Amino acid sequence: MGLRPGDVVVMSLEEGVLRIESQLARIRRIQEEFMPFANSAVLASDELITERREESSREMEEWLG
Repeated sequence: MGLRPGDVVVMSLEEGVLRIESQLARIRRIQEEFMPFANSAVLASDELITERREESSREMEEWLG
């Protein structure tokens, strides 16, 4: 497993199977699982900021009438 003394190990029970993996291996596995959903052209934070600015602008227009 490539573990060294002091490494953090994560254990989980998934569909009756005990999975033991290092914390780093778990992070990498999860990153790979979510990779198809990532849009490398746009950062999620930039998307959220843009959406919030648009929402704020609409709220201001409603408030001012």
